[in-house]
Amino acid sequence: MRYLMTFSYDGTNYNGYQKQPKLRSVQSEIEKILSNINNGEVIIYAAGRTDCKVNALHQKAHFDLNVKNMTPYKLKGALNTFLPGDIHINDVTQVESDFHARYMVKSKTYE
Repeated sequence: MRYLMTFSYDGTNYNGYQKQPKLRSVQSEIEKILSNINNGEVIIYAAGRTDCKVNALHQKAHFDLNVKNMTPYKLKGALNTFLPGDIHINDVTQVESDFHARYMVKSKTYE
């Protein structure tokens, strides 16, 4: 099943959003938790990226999970339980299998 999540983070302790070898990133932290829930690798695809030390409000990303009986509500709760306190999942919804957060974005705001 494909899910869309909305999340926020304080980027102070991260080398940006995007996964990078041997560096801490927001994407790596979220993927680590999702991969544990899924019992296999999960890759998230974000609508955009941020640089080192940059914060985000209401960023969007999608991912696929093979877990059955995982409601969006339970998934949001599990993620927020295990993620570091400076990353917060605001919402998780189920979307169509052809949805793509990067290519279907309608607008972005950078301040």
